[in-house]
Amino acid sequence: MKMFQERQICAQFDSMEESIVGQVSLDQLLDKVADFLEKNGAQMVQILLSGDLLSHKEHSYRSCQHLVLDRKKEGQDSSQIRVFMPLHYQQHQMGYCKVVGMDKIFENGLLEAFFRTICYAMENYIQRQQYAIVNQKLQKMYRIDQLTGVYNRFGMEDLGQEFYHSNCSKKRNTIFIFCDINRLKYINDTYGHQAGDWAIQTTGRALAALESEQSIAFRYGGDEFVFLTVEGSGVDEKLIRMKLEELCHDSPMKEKLEISIGKIVASWREPEDMDTYLDRADEAMYQEKKQYYEQNRIERRR
Repeated sequence: MKMFQERQICAQFDSMEESIVGQVSLDQLLDKVADFLEKNGAQMVQILLSGDLLSHKEHSYRSCQHLVLDRKKEGQDSSQIRVFMPLHYQQHQMGYCKVVGMDKIFENGLLEAFFRTICYAMENYIQRQQYAIVNQKLQKMYRIDQLTGVYNRFGMEDLGQEFYHSNCSKKRNTIFIFCDINRLKYINDTYGHQAGDWAIQTTGRALAALESEQSIAFRYGGDEFVFLTVEGSGVDEKLIRMKLEELCHDSPMKEKLEISIGKIVASWREPEDMDTYLDRADEAMYQEKKQYYEQNRIERRR
């Protein structure tokens, strides 16, 4: 009988060890630990962790006040073994565990292995969370234009496609707006590249200010921007220019910052490849830019 019980608790321990090492959820990890303890006579189990668990900063165990697991049973037997165990992995102090009623685990020589397994599983969990945070930052860097803070062309290939196809599935028309800064080369040559960067940043800020659940802005490349919105959102060429003008109070130039805009409405009834609508919006923008330069030549002759 005793040999059977020893095999049973060892099998339960092996099962608990296997299930917690790969857990991506801290709550599920701790629940598995508590279940194992309760099956083997534990009357109380508490686990307290550091509030900044993902940080490897040194701190005392006294500062670990974040109670993440607290299970108790009525009628504790004062004769049961009580254990207080720090939780750490190498030099990483994570918190501590308090358990009442570890007689079976102690008698079967599993006490040290039990706490070692918890620490190892928690360290794996922490590392996975840290990797996830780093990956999110890398994904953001991959998708975000560093100069303007709006999504870049890579972001547009992912989020733009998703936005357009979502609108089509919801039977909503998508408006493709292509924007291009006028005379950026002249700005760079006359006022310097810092002024050119200011022009790009200000245009990006103007478009970002108009973003919503129905609208999203991208820097397509160089001095070109794409703004996607839903028909009926209220965002149009006039509003974009008004927002741009609002943000030009600190302009380093004498001339007004101006952009050319092309707009195309993509019907959900006739879905096409997104690049097709981008090309049409680009062409519409190009036609407006031609008119802008032609008008400037006429005014200079006067």
